[in-house]
Amino acid sequence: QHYQLTDSAHYAARLLDLADNIGELLVANMAGQAIGFPEEYTASWQVRSSERRTVMGHVLKTGWVLARMYALDPQADYLQNAQVLVDEVWEKGYDHTYGGPYKDFDRVTGQMYLYNLPDTTKAWWQMEQAITGGLFLYHLTGASRYLEMADETTSFFMEHFVDPVYAEVYADVTRRGETIPQWGNLFKGDAYKAGYHSVETGYYGYLYGHLLLNKTPATLYYRFGPRDTLRTVALSPIEGGADVYVVDQVWKDGEAYADFDGASRTLNLPAGNEGVFAVRFMPAGAVSRDPIAGEVASLESFDLYPNPSRGVVNIDGLPEGSVLRVVDVLGR
Repeated sequence: QHYQLTDSAHYAARLLDLADNIGELLVANMAGQAIGFPEEYTASWQVRSSERRTVMGHVLKTGWVLARMYALDPQADYLQNAQVLVDEVWEKGYDHTYGGPYKDFDRVTGQMYLYNLPDTTKAWWQMEQAITGGLFLYHLTGASRYLEMADETTSFFMEHFVDPVYAEVYADVTRRGETIPQWGNLFKGDAYKAGYHSVETGYYGYLYGHLLLNKTPATLYYRFGPRDTLRTVALSPIEGGADVYVVDQVWKDGEAYADFDGASRTLNLPAGNEGVFAVRFMPAGAVSRDPIAGEVASLESFDLYPNPSRGVVNIDGLPEGSVLRVVDVLGR
């Protein structure tokens, strides 16, 4: 994201280093494991043999970020290695009965860690990596297994992790979505869990579902305070050039705003300019249309809760005559 915002050579070089590390160290060490890759190394990149745990969410996320790197710099080995990583989980660490990836394994024996529980378990944050990684790799390759992974995991996540009454998501459940009494049943936050992964799941699920999967527009809102000088702000919430998506329309505080470049996805803000900007992104080649009434209503004009939800949602303060568009996490 820093590179997307700044186009900095420093961040570009750092990304290349990290992508090379993934291929030359993590993926290269997978051949000697029963599942996953070694996760701990010495300062000279020697595998720490004493640590044998491999986490399916780490393997999935590594594949996801490498696929995103391929979208920025299409080197063939980036995409190949991204598929190797995600396929590893699909083939060895994924629940093909109930959907979603399992948690942790012994990388040497291939046995799943049960942590003294009678059943296997799944974690909220690892669901995210299967959803986002699956959707992005489906966009790049068209291979149906990646969409199947994203779809099944989204269904399991919404059914068993999301609290339909008070919102946010629970931390851990069994492979069937049952509570875990030994771990305090259902809880949403502790020293190791905040809102990061649940927010990111919704954010990328919305953008990938609309722009990449269903080829429909997506709107994001940005708040900018005043500055003393002209600003040109890069607006690239996901990886991909103008051949993937563009900025189609912009509104400032509900009024049409014309000072932007759609292909480069940049917004020009003269000195002193401030406000809430609604930016509609459009898949490349899609037909633009005028917004329906209320589509760009200010987020401050009404309350919607719980969010996310898998059941009833409440909307308070919606202006009279408003029209609603409802989509699911895959943009349908």
